[in-house]
Amino acid sequence: MEFAGCAFEAVNGGLYSGMLKEPDIYCADYGEAADTAGAFFSPDKRYYGRYEPAIVINTRAIGAMVEAGAFLNVYEGILDTMAHEAVHYWCWLNDVNDTDEQGAHNELFRVAAIAHGLECEERDGSWGATALSLYGAIATQGHLTAEALDDML
Repeated sequence: MEFAGCAFEAVNGGLYSGMLKEPDIYCADYGEAADTAGAFFSPDKRYYGRYEPAIVINTRAIGAMVEAGAFLNVYEGILDTMAHEAVHYWCWLNDVNDTDEQGAHNELFRVAAIAHGLECEERDGSWGATALSLYGAIATQGHLTAEALDDML
């Protein structure tokens, strides 16, 4: 959980110039049925009755992705997921409807993700965004060096 907060600070400072207010951050095991690494909940969705924005990191899914080789380790998975969910947070703050009726990422999500330093690819009619180049993106923005982020890991 502590690293998730550090990951948000790195993403917010490095890719959003610190403009995002820290949301409620939870690390949870969604169970075997969930295949998503994280989720953003706006206050109108009231995640467990909360009235603040929330980002939930799915530890089970990230662990499975590490085992499958998608991430080097859990820390990289949390950082990548936090960057992805921060795009949804930014879109919500700016009244950008970044998903379709089925919850798939749309073109507006892709544009917002790229604008904030993430890489995107289309998969099954939805845009996926990854921050695996996040070290470089944050260092380029000058808010946090790659070495400092590595020290956090």
